[in-house]
Amino acid sequence: MRLCLVGVLALATLLSGAVSAQAAGWGKEYVPNVPVITQDGKTLNFYDDVIKDKIVVLSFIYTSCKDICPLATARLGEAQDRLDDRLGRDIFFYSIPNATFQSA
Repeated sequence: MRLCLVGVLALATLLSGAVSAQAAGWGKEYVPNVPVITQDGKTLNFYDDVIKDKIVVLSFIYTSCKDICPLATARLGEAQDRLDDRLGRDIFFYSIPNATFQSA
C-alpha cells in the first residue's frame, strides 16, 4: 500500500503541468461529471468543480471497515504531512465514503 501511494504521488508530481488532462485522454469525456455532495452539503459537479486542471488523489473509504481501511487512511495522513504547503494548493486529497442503500 505504501509503495503504491508513493508511486501515485511521484507520478502526480512528475506529470504536474507536463501534460494537460485533455491531451492525456483523461478529460471530461472520460471522467463522469456527476453531482457530488460535499461534507458541508454543497452540490458540485465532480469533473468541473472537483478535479478539472488539478492533481488529485482520490481515496475511497469504507466507514464500516475495521481492518485495512484505518491503516490506509493513516498512510494518506502521513502523505498529507509530507506534502505540507503543497496540499490544497498544488495537490488535492479527496476521500469518498461508501454509500449504504436500503431497498424500500
